[in-house]
Amino acid sequence: MTDESPCDGVPDAVKDVVQLRKQDFDELVLQARAAAPASAPLVASSSSKPTFTRPGFARHFDFNSQILDILSPLVKWHQSNLTYVRV
Repeated sequence: MTDESPCDGVPDAVKDVVQLRKQDFDELVLQARAAAPASAPLVASSSSKPTFTRPGFARHFDFNSQILDILSPLVKWHQSNLTYVRV
C-alpha cells in the first residue's frame, strides 16, 4: 500500500474573501439594480406560472421566484464589474 491519496493531484481550493461594510454593500446593491435592465415583474403571468396541487408549494415557488429576481441582476453585475483580490 502507498501513502498517496487518490486526490494528491488536485490543487487546494483558494477561498477569496471580500469584506464590505453594510453601507458599501447596500450601495453596490443599489448600483447593480440601477444598472440592470428592467426585469420581469415579480408575479409571473398565468401562462408561465405552474399549477400546484398544494398551496404551500405555490407559496414556496413564489418566494423562490422573488429571491431569484432579486439576485439575478446582482450576479450579472458581479460577473462583469468585480475583480477578485486574493487575501
